Formats: sequence, structure tokens, C-alpha cells
Amino acid sequence: MTTRKPRGQEWCIRMAKVLYLVLHEFPKLSETFILREIVELHEHGHDVRVIALHESKLSMHHEEFNRLPRESVIYLFGKNASISKMKQATHFISWFFRSRGGISLKKITRTILTPRFLGIPSNPARKIYDLMVLSKLINAFILLKRMGFIPNRIHAHFLGTSSKFAYYLEPAFNVPYSLTVHAVDIFTLPGNSISRRMIFQERKHILENAKEIIAISNYNKRFLRQHYDIDPGKIRIVHCGIKPLDFSMKREHEPIHPRERGARTKKESRRSINILSVGRLIEKKGHLLSIEAMKTICNQYPSLDIHFDIVGDGPQRENVLWTIKKHEMEFITELHSNITDQQLNELLANADIFILASKRAPDGDMDGIPVSLMEAMASGVICISTRISGIPELIKDGVTGFLAIPDDVGSLVNKISQAIEAIDEWSTICQAARNHIEQHFNIGKEAIKLVNGFERD
Repeated sequence: MTTRKPRGQEWCIRMAKVLYLVLHEFPKLSETFILREIVELHEHGHDVRVIALHESKLSMHHEEFNRLPRESVIYLFGKNASISKMKQATHFISWFFRSRGGISLKKITRTILTPRFLGIPSNPARKIYDLMVLSKLINAFILLKRMGFIPNRIHAHFLGTSSKFAYYLEPAFNVPYSLTVHAVDIFTLPGNSISRRMIFQERKHILENAKEIIAISNYNKRFLRQHYDIDPGKIRIVHCGIKPLDFSMKREHEPIHPRERGARTKKESRRSINILSVGRLIEKKGHLLSIEAMKTICNQYPSLDIHFDIVGDGPQRENVLWTIKKHEMEFITELHSNITDQQLNELLANADIFILASKRAPDGDMDGIPVSLMEAMASGVICISTRISGIPELIKDGVTGFLAIPDDVGSLVNKISQAIEAIDEWSTICQAARNHIEQHFNIGKEAIKLVNGFERD
């Protein structure tokens, strides 16, 4: 694979060779930040390869994915957009008997007969599946070596399947691994008490043996120290980010002056305000809270023509629709699912305020630093969210947006009202938010920070 010429004065001279393990579908719609990071490294001249389980439907029409050379991605189980574990097993058996001469049984045996593989607590079915994936992964790694690609770092996102296999591979090929931790992968422990203990021990093994751990926020770094007893010296902060140039600042906001509206006559035209919320329809995104808050805002500002757009899909869809109907919000609220990037950009361009009422779910899950907030801030939209997890590192209350108390409808209503009342300050707040994104959540700069640590190996 040919590499691109490095760009940017900040970039290190030596090219890094990085192998990403993405052991699920790739690219994945809800994890486009991984794709953006890989593309940035490639376009800065680094040799980046990806080993994934299977290709997703997203790859067929994703502009950023098309910027990666196809030979840089290896799919262990072909390019099936929705492959089950049963199909993977069938695929593996067929591959094993067709390719026995090319399979490194010696390397596979040496890898599985180690404390790392045998010492990770797991049920028998999971061990068999891990063995199957590990066998294909080892041979893919050997293939890359024969092609002249020997990575100086293996990297994975999330403390889970991908980082577990990086942990397995390290002693087999003497290549250090690192991982980026995000949210659900460290905040929750699913299952019963026995499985939770097993998962916790697995995570501890992976974290303690990693060359370094990348945290997306200072909050995550503190959480790893407090809950997993990880040495802070091996944790680096590298934010997820966006490309600010992909988002245009909206035109000047039209003055609303809501307190003057009560004095208007019926003949005078009503002003409108567009409010947007983007996020999966799951509990931690706080959509039900947002709808309830918006009902109060509609009552509080009767002279405002309010339109509320919610973008997302997920298990809470029926609850969201029911809550909209319960509060008689059907005429001002529109729920969008599976929209294109262009359609989302149009909604951002028309939005005045962006709301994401992030909260802690009963299982402990919560947001990290949502990319949707970064995109809205880069687009010149006033953002309102909550004081939870790493969000206060993105939004400074009253400076780059507004922050409510999590899971508190009254506080959320107060902040939305505060934002509406501060219309004369919107331009200043939006510019400050855009500057904050460009300086601290710019994927180009964050990718440089990430790979500079790799090059010290």
C-alpha cells in the first residue's frame, strides 16, 4: 500500500505503523469517530491497517471510508453486512479445511497455551469462539508480515473484544498494544454477580498489560484510577474529535426577544425557534426528559413558534413516541430515524438550540463526550447538556453553552429558558464554542497526539 506524504508542521518525521483491531463490523455508524481517526492517520502519511470481523452496509456509501485504500482493511469473515456467530463458525470450518497448509498451527497453539488466553475467565462457548477468531486473526497478522507490514503498535477502541484480542496477540508477535476507553465499556458491568466478577477480572488483565491507555476525558482518567486502580502514569488524554472544516458556522441568529412577545398584537408575525436533539433512543441520552422540558418551555413562551426535531433510533423509540403524544407535542415534534449526513447537516444549519439531556442509566452507563455535541458546537448552534461524565470538559456553562443538573427537568427547563433569554449573547457563545472545538476537539490535532505516543515505543 502506498502512503501519503505527511502534512502539517506538527507531525513527527518518522512514520508510524499501526494495526487497528476492530472486531465487529467496520465501519460502524455509531462509531464513526474510529473511522475518522484512522483516516486522519492515513492522510498524515502513517501506515495504518485494520483487521475487522466483517464489512458493514455503511461502507458502500460512506465518503470517509472511501478515502482509505481497500487493501488496508482485512475482513476475517468476508464482507457480509450482518453475519451471525453461527455463520462465522461455518465460515471458519470451511476456511480451516481449505487452508490447512497455510495455517500457522504452531503459532496458534503457542498463543492459546499461555496464561493470557487460558487465564481469562470465560464460559466454554465463549472460549471456543475466541479460539476461532484468534486463529483467523493470527493468520491475518502473518499475512500482513509477509506483505512487509510489521506494526510498532496494535491499537483498539473500547475495553472489550478488540482490546482482549490485542492482549492475546502481544506476546505472540512482540508488538505492544494500547486501547482507547470510552463510556459503556468502563462504566457498566453487565450480567449476574458471577459474570460481573469475570468481566471485571478480564478488564483488569487487559488494562494492566497495555503499553498505555488512552482516555477520552479527564473524568475517564479519574474513573480508571478509582475503579480499576490503574497507574495514572500510563493513562494519556486524547479526545475524540471532528473535522471543524466539515461544519460551517450558521448565519447570524435572528433576534427573538421573548419577553417582548407578550406585548405583540395578533396582527404581528410570530417568531420561530428550532430546537434539535441527536442521539440514540436509549435511557442515558435523556430524550424523555427533553420532551417533558420542551412541553414546559412551550407553555412558558406561548408567543414562540417552537419546532423540536429528535434524530435517532433505538429501544426507547416507542417510549419516546408515547411521551410526545402524552404531552400533546405531536404538532411541534418530529422524530427522524436513519437520516443521511446531508439531512443531518441541514437540520444543524436550521437549528437555533441543541439539547442533549445526558443522564446516568440504572446500569451505570452514561455518555463520555458526545460527538453530536461537538458537531453542533462547530456548526454555531447553542448547546445545552448536563454536568455528567466528560461533558463539562466540552461545554463551559455560560461560556460555550449551558449545563443543567442531570436527570432534573426543572434544571433543564431553566437552562433552556436561560439560553432563549440570552439571545443577544448567542454570537459570542457560538464563536467561543467553535474556537473550543478547533483547539481541543479537532480530530487532526488529536490524531497527532495519539500517534506521537506510539512513536516513542
